[in-house]
Amino acid sequence: MREKKRLYHVFLSDKTVDNWRQYLMAKKAVAATKAAHYDNISKQLDAKNAGERLIYRLARSRQQQTEDVEKFFGVNDEHGQLITDRRKAAERWYDYFEKISAEELSQPPTPQLPPTYGPIQPIIVDETVAALKRMKSGKATGPDDVAAELWNSRHWNSVEWLTAFFNKVVEEKRTLVD
Repeated sequence: MREKKRLYHVFLSDKTVDNWRQYLMAKKAVAATKAAHYDNISKQLDAKNAGERLIYRLARSRQQQTEDVEKFFGVNDEHGQLITDRRKAAERWYDYFEKISAEELSQPPTPQLPPTYGPIQPIIVDETVAALKRMKSGKATGPDDVAAELWNSRHWNSVEWLTAFFNKVVEEKRTLVD
């Protein structure tokens, strides 16, 4: 196959009759080799005991040829040796993720801001309208189990109702959960 391909490229670079004949001879040799190979396989498949095993071996090899192995990431064991067995590689991944999920990461403390003193400004309608515009339609509902389409509905005045509700929550300094 490689010789045939090489001779074809030789012919493309220098298109002479001699190069074409050499390419055709290589092409015929490849065709004869392929025919002999497939003839040998068909004879093996016709055999009683060996034929069944060969079918499964051929099916397995063809299935393995279709697998995408372009992105191979080598997995090393604890000692830095490359693992070639898939099961051992999967076990190594399992052990690795178990190890990193069990260790505690040091997180920086969350900064605490000092409380704001003074009167809290009431929420205005424009703030509520801006918040409702950021809500996306067609998404899953939140913990309140109310869809965004309801709040953006034009059939009732949801903006003013929500503004009054938020101002009442701020005024009482507690939510419904409290």
